[in-house]
Amino acid sequence: MSDTDFIVRLATEAGQGCGSARFGRPLLLGTLGAFVVAIALILAVFAGTFDAASVLQSYPFHFKEGTMLLLAAGAFWLLHQQGIPGTSDRAAWALLPGPLLLCVLALTDGSGYPLLGRDSASVPICYFAILGAAVPALAILLYVSKRGVVTRPGRAGAVAGILAGALGAAAYAIACKNDGARFVILWYGAAVGTITCAGAVIGQRYLRW
Repeated sequence: MSDTDFIVRLATEAGQGCGSARFGRPLLLGTLGAFVVAIALILAVFAGTFDAASVLQSYPFHFKEGTMLLLAAGAFWLLHQQGIPGTSDRAAWALLPGPLLLCVLALTDGSGYPLLGRDSASVPICYFAILGAAVPALAILLYVSKRGVVTRPGRAGAVAGILAGALGAAAYAIACKNDGARFVILWYGAAVGTITCAGAVIGQRYLRW
């Protein structure tokens, strides 16, 4: 009996089905809840530091929000697949559109915006704000992932980390004052990468059967 078959058998005996709908609904609700929590944290910390009306109409917000939500959508789909045994590894392609679009924007960015941001505090504020918003999101997503039948816990945890990081970055985009695409791909990427590694380590233990 393979490890996957054994885990499926354990899940069945525990009354935990392996269907798409059984895992899809709690994952969707958990993802929406994680995003709401991330937005609430960013607004609580950065309230009064930006004009929401003007930010929401600006191109920099649109490209930051759009690319991070594209990444989040791909990670959501891949995490959903991770909770259903027997699904194809080809689902990993879903992670590509957001980063590819951001790479194109970075390569064509003629703004000359510095990689280290507007001032010396730009990088640490960006990095730790995204991490701060992503950590509760990761906790929610890992908890919800227990509802699925995860056969590769480390990988599922990493994908949950990507999703949490993308949600945290999308939430922070409204307060971010550093508008260069190269800044975004570097420092947003660093924050998402950090929470992805944390998700992989925690998921390997927490999501194990």
